[in-house]
Amino acid sequence: MDAQIDPFTGITREFVHVDDETFAIRSTDNVQAVLDANKEDQTFNPTGYSPSRDLKHVARIPASIYELWLHRYGVDVLNPDHKDAVRKLLNDRDWLFLRTGGGVI
Repeated sequence: MDAQIDPFTGITREFVHVDDETFAIRSTDNVQAVLDANKEDQTFNPTGYSPSRDLKHVARIPASIYELWLHRYGVDVLNPDHKDAVRKLLNDRDWLFLRTGGGVI
């Protein structure tokens, strides 16, 4: 089967034949543009505040990471009830590349 690209998320999924009775679904996503934007914000706007200081931009989370967190940790970044878990993940050293500024969220 050919790979299918989700036009909304940009995630590519393909079925991979493992053996006669098993297959897997491989998902890939090009997140480099998001990571580059995060790095630029970390450099040029490390506080993350808007000019009026009314809003603070703290992270960009690619769709593939959203799916990973949902399946691996049960954390839904779009669910307000999960904000503490999202905050914990974003403050973890392993996920700092998703942050747009410094400090602790």
